[in-house]
Amino acid sequence: MRSTKIIVALLLLVVTPAAGQDFQIESTDSTNTATPITDAYTYRCGQGGFKTRFPAGCGAVRENWSEPDEDADPRTAVELVHIFCDQHGEQGSGVSVTAIFNERNDQGEPAGPAEVRARIEEQLSNYNARVVHQMPLRRELPEGRFFEGMDVMAQDNEGPGRVWVRGLLEGSDMYILSAWNKDGGVWTEKEFQDFFNQFELLE
Repeated sequence: MRSTKIIVALLLLVVTPAAGQDFQIESTDSTNTATPITDAYTYRCGQGGFKTRFPAGCGAVRENWSEPDEDADPRTAVELVHIFCDQHGEQGSGVSVTAIFNERNDQGEPAGPAEVRARIEEQLSNYNARVVHQMPLRRELPEGRFFEGMDVMAQDNEGPGRVWVRGLLEGSDMYILSAWNKDGGVWTEKEFQDFFNQFELLE
């Protein structure tokens, strides 16, 4: 069984921009305590190689990542980066991105749609929700590359809660984006839509 080294970092994002001003935050393992972010902002994760738009209230971003053992086969070693935020510091609403590098199937081949679906199902297992809508996705990227994957919408079995999970595959690298809100609105609120639609790989 492969063992990995797990590193955990807590990043408190403390910049408060002027009204209407956009700004970006670089991921880091430093910790600051000051006035928290109140507006939506662009978050760049160097370790995960991506950036996207985080909703307002997501000022405390937690980052977990795993590194393969030094003796792991580099052809099959999987590296994982996971970032998440509870909106306004309270459980029940938030966003997360999981980047899985060099994902493989059971035969050791690069991941495909079946592995994307399995990762989405794994993410949805964290919620007491049923799938109400799903659709395939494909998005062109520079230099002839592309994302392929799927969107899945789920509804709380006992209340108004909503979950949105998007799985994207680029080569053998996979990205699982998730947003949730116990009060609903995830599918229709612009800040959550921006979180999904403004996701990009860093150059």
